[in-house]
Amino acid sequence: LGASVAFLISTFVISGFKLLHSLPARFPGRDRLIEISAAYHLYAHHWRATLVAFVASVVAHLATFTTFLFAAYALGAPVPLVNFFAVMPVERTISALPISFAGIGLREKVLQIMLNGLCGVPEAKAILIGSLSFLIILVCCLPGAIVYLFYKPSGAVARVPLREMEQEVVALEHEIGEAE
Repeated sequence: LGASVAFLISTFVISGFKLLHSLPARFPGRDRLIEISAAYHLYAHHWRATLVAFVASVVAHLATFTTFLFAAYALGAPVPLVNFFAVMPVERTISALPISFAGIGLREKVLQIMLNGLCGVPEAKAILIGSLSFLIILVCCLPGAIVYLFYKPSGAVARVPLREMEQEVVALEHEIGEAE
């Protein structure tokens, strides 16, 4: 975590002093680094929106962690809060790896190993905690999936292609950025 924070701060400093423009034109990845630097400047310029997005992200992660915790309590697993919140970032990171579809199997195995080893939760119950939590989150996301699948902007007759939807989002982001 410390290395990640140090890297992030150093990239902000490097982009803030525009040191990337002094790189040789043939430097591999120079253009991509300059694009990332420009993105940092946009985030810094619109710091309120960035802060709101960060807070929303923290709330979403806490909601996910709490879903898993309540599933554990519903199944009668004696999981201490601090230990559970120590397990969840590891589980979420490993489940996000593009190894399996939606982390199915990985999540259950990580919870089986970590909850059993750290908290003494029986292996079968740990697997059930992962599966039940995934099912709860999936059911809660279904309304958003339905809206996404059948979304039509005003005036549209047929289903809108993803590329057109992305262009509309970019246009709205640009309008919001200019309003601030």
